[in-house]
Amino acid sequence: MLGAGGFAAWYFLHNDLGARPAPRSYGTEAFDTTTGRYLRNAMERLEGIEGYLAFPGLEGRFLTAAGAQTPEGQQAGVCWASENWLGSATPSNTTIDCGDALQSLADEAAMAENTGFTLYLPGTTYRCKVVAVYYAEADGFHPAAYTDLSDYYTYLDFVLGIGTRSLYDTGATAGEDDHFLTLVGQSDTDGVQLCITGRLLTETESQTLATSISTNESALLTGAQYQASGRAAPDPGPLLAAQLDRYTAAGAAAAAEQSDSQTGGATGGTTGLEDDLAALQQETDALIASTKDMMAGLSDIAGQIGAVETDLNQGAEGSVPSQTVPVDSLISTAPTSAPTAAPTEPPASSQEGQGDQTPAAEPTEQPAPTEAPASETISVTMNGTAQDMDLVTCLAMIAQNELGANAPAEAYKAQCVAAHCWILSQGGYPSVAGTTPGEAALAAAREVAHVLVTYNGQVCFTPYFASASTGTASAADVWGSAIPYLVAVDSPHDQSVASNWNTNGYNTGCARFSRQTLQDRILEMMGVDLSGVDPNSWFTILSTNEYGWVAQMQIGPNASGNDTCSGRWFRETLTAGCSVDGRSLRSQCFTVSYDADLDCFIFDVKGYGHGCGMSQWGAIGYAQNGWSYQDILTHYYPGTTLTSY
Repeated sequence: MLGAGGFAAWYFLHNDLGARPAPRSYGTEAFDTTTGRYLRNAMERLEGIEGYLAFPGLEGRFLTAAGAQTPEGQQAGVCWASENWLGSATPSNTTIDCGDALQSLADEAAMAENTGFTLYLPGTTYRCKVVAVYYAEADGFHPAAYTDLSDYYTYLDFVLGIGTRSLYDTGATAGEDDHFLTLVGQSDTDGVQLCITGRLLTETESQTLATSISTNESALLTGAQYQASGRAAPDPGPLLAAQLDRYTAAGAAAAAEQSDSQTGGATGGTTGLEDDLAALQQETDALIASTKDMMAGLSDIAGQIGAVETDLNQGAEGSVPSQTVPVDSLISTAPTSAPTAAPTEPPASSQEGQGDQTPAAEPTEQPAPTEAPASETISVTMNGTAQDMDLVTCLAMIAQNELGANAPAEAYKAQCVAAHCWILSQGGYPSVAGTTPGEAALAAAREVAHVLVTYNGQVCFTPYFASASTGTASAADVWGSAIPYLVAVDSPHDQSVASNWNTNGYNTGCARFSRQTLQDRILEMMGVDLSGVDPNSWFTILSTNEYGWVAQMQIGPNASGNDTCSGRWFRETLTAGCSVDGRSLRSQCFTVSYDADLDCFIFDVKGYGHGCGMSQWGAIGYAQNGWSYQDILTHYYPGTTLTSY
């Protein structure tokens, strides 16, 4: 008994951490003192303890290393979910995985009692006010993907992204130099996390928290939640614009307050502020134009009712050019400082049918690109405005818009070259979309501004699209016109890197179409009456290429001459925007079956876009696996040559 008592006493003294911080004292000096002592004791006596996360209305949790044990012997469930950027001198966001610790905060009343939180680390305290409460999913918009926010575009992307998704208005706002700490935890929907983003308080800012919050009825949810509820996703454009107005107004108010404090409250002197806001508006116009790209986590799941082909595709399609552009014509008008380099031979690793192999060990000889002078322009309709733009700026804006902010350098270069050739092949002022480019996209554009994909001395028609199945489609399959360098090639990386590879809607990559709706449309558009015909015999895929892209289909069981169509027409015309969920087929790489219980046809779709030319996600995958932009381009456009001018 004495031995047992002695062991119990030793165990108690060894594991006793002292008084546990009481949530009712949150925000007081006494709470800070108690928490500091409690954390020090835990770090001395327990393994893996790194900090303490405190709330005003919930029991706090230790921040631990992965797999560490809490004092009660249970998994802590609170650990770093991203790199720790809390000490960064520039704007940043750090994410912490809280497991099931946040589930009670899905309730509005509970959230209203916890509009702030504090992270205690050894020697440092990070106090936060909640600016957004929202849902996110791993393959869409997610706070863990945003750490370094020093780039303006990335910062605004994050701030507006969380703002449009926030379930509540907590009264807290964000400014251009703020740092964030985001808590993520489990929700009641599989694959969806509840996220709470807090803004770190400054040393002089009041710690007073909001005592009430208001519901945001128009908050964007995740694609999985819209799918589960059977609702169509709203158009994110107006929501984003409204959030931008709020952000701009808050910035103006903060700037005015700072100006008043510096001038002793004197009036006037607002010209500088107005100039700043004008500059901000210019930078964000392009951001509004790329709403769908910013909202990838949503738009990758659900299209909109009434969508047309150009709404569904990413990348460039255009028309097969009837005229060609000789490279010599560009050389004759190029700046004299831009020498003509010898054509570069396609790398051996990029020949058709070898896309899943590792590039050759020897690097591909580069075509000695030169930096384009500022005076060189290209004719485009950028974001709706016809203009002659600086070539480098135009290509960088397109690359940034198409590939986002974090693509590999070689993928940016491939995108710039493909966009350049596509624009030249279309002639006139073809429509393109762009956003304010980051330095990575600008550097890529500068390096390859004078590099072109050519075939027999002509600039190539270089379409591109978001993602392939396991390979691409030929021009003959897509446009009905064979082009020697637009043939089907391997694209093996898409399914592992693309966020939109098999996410067409209902049940992962599937989309649902009502039997009656399709029956009516087929009768109206094809004159084929399928009433009384077994739905299992309605659709017969007559031919596909080796990667599953549908070339021809038969509608109905009896061939009569007018009941066949191309996979492309079936996708973009017959079925566009008429599914149960208002979704259209993401690509013409699909299979179809009839579900009698749902009385619907189920289409399982792979890839995203028209499928011909360069897969953008495929290019990213190849770049991540060591391919140069030359390897990428001569793989997706086989038989071509890279020529610099």
